Amino acid sequence: MSDQTLITINTGLVANDGTGESLRDAFDAVNDNFANIWQNGPVNTQVTISNNRVTTNEVNLDLIIAGNGIANVSAASHLVPNIDGVYTLGSANRRWDEAHALYYYGNARFLTGLSRNILENGNSNVAIQDPNGPVTIAVDGTANVAIFDTSGITIAADLLPAANTVSLGNAENAFENGYFSGQGVYIGNASISANATAVIITNAQGGEFVIDNTGTDYPYNDSNVVSLLGNLDTDISTTGNVTAQNFIGNISGNLLITGANTGVVFNDAGVGNATTGFTFDKTANAVSVSGNITSTGNVQGTYFLGNGTQLDGVLADRGGDSANWNTMTQMGVYTVNRLSWAGTSGTPLDSQVFVGLLEIKNSTGTALEQIFYPGTVQEGNVKIAWNRTYWGGSWSAWYKIINDDQVVSGGVY
Repeated sequence: MSDQTLITINTGLVANDGTGESLRDAFDAVNDNFANIWQNGPVNTQVTISNNRVTTNEVNLDLIIAGNGIANVSAASHLVPNIDGVYTLGSANRRWDEAHALYYYGNARFLTGLSRNILENGNSNVAIQDPNGPVTIAVDGTANVAIFDTSGITIAADLLPAANTVSLGNAENAFENGYFSGQGVYIGNASISANATAVIITNAQGGEFVIDNTGTDYPYNDSNVVSLLGNLDTDISTTGNVTAQNFIGNISGNLLITGANTGVVFNDAGVGNATTGFTFDKTANAVSVSGNITSTGNVQGTYFLGNGTQLDGVLADRGGDSANWNTMTQMGVYTVNRLSWAGTSGTPLDSQVFVGLLEIKNSTGTALEQIFYPGTVQEGNVKIAWNRTYWGGSWSAWYKIINDDQVVSGGVY
């Protein structure tokens, strides 16, 4: 056998000129050529070559094209199937390791592990040819999100989460605007629908809560709670409960507040609040305050209950007297219980009585009167009293009154 090259038989220059090879050498060359064909060609195999078609002569027999060793099989022309959409490149358990191409055309619905959007149908649309097949967008891990870097995404079918744990936006990446129409959005048992002037929240029982820009009331006809985290700048009318951070406008209905059952609502740093120390009993028509009442105007009432030690202009027990009686101008009764008058000023000194009461009366804060009762009382009569008045910025002299004979005399300083 030769070295697998074609052997040409020398037949001479012209017929029968005696310059050609011998008959033996010629048939040796023929044998070598046929041996090469039998060893390296399709002869005596299942491969047939006819015109421009290479196939096998047995049905369903694989045709294997392989390079020698690590050499490649190279195609010098386009490699296309002769029928559209029938033949497969690779299989589920006989897959190509890597595929390198500039572009991929088709629906690519079975491609996995893509790190960027390379699916394209037309100029900008991604299409799913199977009308009953769902579209799933997923990313690996828990800290990643699917990003759509486009000016807008149009959805022509239902948008469903894979599970109830999937969120639409979050606190750091919230949607700027939301537009709903028709049946709107369902949140639990409630639905939100919208039109040109209103957003309507409807629960499963048919009650509605309407938010609009027409200035009309918002009916809500069910006992369930509607919670709003923003401000409502128009009136709210509801037979159920409404919970919100801030209300601006009128409220008709029940307002839930904290504190005691009869608590009075007050402004607590911009928030309505109530406490057990400030209540109103509507049955007794009484206000109860456990602390002090401060007012720059007048406080009026039929009765004031308490010790009244801090009230001005009210006759009350003020406690003990002071060393300087000239400064004692607060209306009330002071207790006098002394061992000596030494160190005092403006006091009636001739009685030498160190126990008694000092009563102070005033009129609109301009006229004052002090009356000292030394404590001598017989048969219901106060035997001795000392009086003086304050008028025009100065005190008058003390004058002594003895009730039995109505003796009036000047005082002693």
